[in-house]
Amino acid sequence: MAKSKLKKVETKVSLNIKVDRKIDERLKRARSVAREQGEIFNVSAHTEAFLLKLLKDIEKELGITEKTGTNEDQLSLDVDAEK
Repeated sequence: MAKSKLKKVETKVSLNIKVDRKIDERLKRARSVAREQGEIFNVSAHTEAFLLKLLKDIEKELGITEKTGTNEDQLSLDVDAEK
């Protein structure tokens, strides 16, 4: 039996947050109903999209700019310091 080789597309890390118990129950119910209907409700994807939007606003407010182009295509940040 040949093993298939899976390639990891991107590296993600876990973000643990605390939410109200009622929110957790509603999220679980929404995921369950989505599965029953053949849909996908990916909380991580929605959370990541929300955090990216929030982060862009905060970076703009704080004067943080993005610098790309490192060898590993990693993102580095530069704070515009006016001192």
